[in-house]
Formats: sequence, C-alpha cells, structure tokens
Amino acid sequence: MRASTIAFVAPFLTVLQSHYFLDEKLGWIQLFGGVLVVGGSALVVQRAAPNRSMNDDD
Repeated sequence: MRASTIAFVAPFLTVLQSHYFLDEKLGWIQLFGGVLVVGGSALVVQRAAPNRSMNDDD
C-alpha cells in the first residue's frame, strides 16, 4: 500500500474515531463519503499494483 493511499483514508478514519471516542454524530452523508473514499482508494491501489509488478526485476 502506498503512503498516498493512507493520506486519502486518514480523514475518514478520523471521523470514525471522533464518533467512537467523542460521541460525535455520524450522518448518512459522512458514511457515504467514507464509502466513496475507501472505494476510490481501493481502485487506486488495485490499478497501481500491475504497473509496479511489471517493473520488478525479480
């Protein structure tokens, strides 16, 4: 996993932590946004993997 992927997911994880630790309310819009962020990050990682493996000399 690349460091940039963590940077994309970090805000959503912060929202989840604030809900858990600070009892912040989560609405449908936050959950929907989180699904989009995690899904988009998964697509980026999935599509980046074949390019990286073709360049490996192993």
